[in-house]
Amino acid sequence: MKRPVGELVQFDFYFHQRSCEDALREVVRYFLGQGGLLSGEIIVAQIGEGKGSRMTSVYSEATVEKTINEQGLWEEFHREGFRVVTVGMWNAIGTSKKVPDIITFAGVSKDAPPDEPNPVSVVSEGWVFSTPGYEHDRNKLARRLHDHFVKACDSIKPTYAAILNEDSLASPHDLRNGKGHWCFANFYISRSDFGQEVLARVESLYSNAFCQPTEHGLYVSTWMFSPKNIANDGKAIHECSSQVARILGESLNRQGKAYKFDS
Repeated sequence: MKRPVGELVQFDFYFHQRSCEDALREVVRYFLGQGGLLSGEIIVAQIGEGKGSRMTSVYSEATVEKTINEQGLWEEFHREGFRVVTVGMWNAIGTSKKVPDIITFAGVSKDAPPDEPNPVSVVSEGWVFSTPGYEHDRNKLARRLHDHFVKACDSIKPTYAAILNEDSLASPHDLRNGKGHWCFANFYISRSDFGQEVLARVESLYSNAFCQPTEHGLYVSTWMFSPKNIANDGKAIHECSSQVARILGESLNRQGKAYKFDS
């Protein structure tokens, strides 16, 4: 299956109240509606009775690559005993004309609750963001991805989401256990899932960042993925990101209720 390689950029989405299947299907449907085109390649995993449960990785079950059209894809999404785990798509994020993006799952720790949903990752090539000599292209592309990401979040309404390069978004269980603490440099959180008090608390941590209230939540950027040129100290970004990871992880449990945490 053709897929992005090397340095990557990705949109990761976590849906607290959706099954893995529903989340992937919703993300695929959205990006197709925004001009994405199926590459014709998918990866399907054979699963047992635990359909709907979390995966430590998309390869934690036996997988097979398939060539398929759009009608066949929707049939695969509903095939009993199987789970679509990766979908190839041209122009989902759209940083490359040479290789399709993929829409897949990020892993969840094996000690997470069995019904902890996996985050969904939309992955594209990201070499332009670190290659010298491409500063103009990088800045132009970063602003386009900001618009694309914020629109996606307000449309598909994830619980939280992030633009990432060298990491994958962690589930609430994994956030509570020390993972994903670099994920919240360019991110979105949902107002309906966390409430305005949590959004205000998060925004107060990022006094030097670009903070954008959106229709359904809050978007924060500490560097290029915004309409403004922003430069923040890496240590400060990590400290803020770690605090947000703790806040979000502690604010969610599998019943969809909020934990109480110290100020």
